[in-house]
Amino acid sequence: MANGMSMVWDPLRIAAAGVITGNYIAVGTPLQHPARIIDITNLCNETLYMSTDGIEDMIVVPADAGKVKDICAARSGGDLGGAYVAVNTTFYVRSPSGAATGDSVFIEIQYIFGD
Repeated sequence: MANGMSMVWDPLRIAAAGVITGNYIAVGTPLQHPARIIDITNLCNETLYMSTDGIEDMIVVPADAGKVKDICAARSGGDLGGAYVAVNTTFYVRSPSGAATGDSVFIEIQYIFGD
């Protein structure tokens, strides 16, 4: 990795259980940087579905559980190449059982910053 590069965290994205329904809602703002690591924690009492288009179910996160997606883990070579989640991507969440109860769902984003 080149000098001057570091891993940076985006502000935490949160959706409280009280606003999560059977329809997709946005969790926070669109990405401002290409995401390398995405950590999703579901502290609601229901399994939740997540999406990046707000239409199709793409990720399932069981109740009181979490998932980490290290997008660049499988990259090859010594450079910083690899796939990232694109800038302007928005994460959406819904509860297939209707209104979610319990705590919240949290999304932590990390990206590479520097030269």
